[in-house]
Amino acid sequence: MTPSIIDEEIRNRLKEALLEDLGECDLTTLATVPAGIRASGKAFAKAEGVFCGYEIFREVYALLDETLECQAHVEEGQKVSPGTLVAEVRGEGRQILHGERLALNLMGRMSLSRGTISTK
Repeated sequence: MTPSIIDEEIRNRLKEALLEDLGECDLTTLATVPAGIRASGKAFAKAEGVFCGYEIFREVYALLDETLECQAHVEEGQKVSPGTLVAEVRGEGRQILHGERLALNLMGRMSLSRGTISTK
């Protein structure tokens, strides 16, 4: 098993990034998504590349809500093609949306590709 890259410094920076992204609250999500609704979010490769960053993806969601279930669909370091499902998160819909931007941006930047990771 590969040792975790998540340490206290990374965890604190992720907390700061979430706070910056969400501010006091995510008004759009609160206004449009009913509380308690169950949902899932899927992340897809937008371009050919090497998948990286699942551990960060998972940690962002763990910081928001430990009950969210994350799953990688490809291994770290695996080559991916456009449209490949790389990761998924399931659970409370508001929490998924609260972390979406940060989780996708970081995972996309960590992956070596000409594009980024996106949702469909």
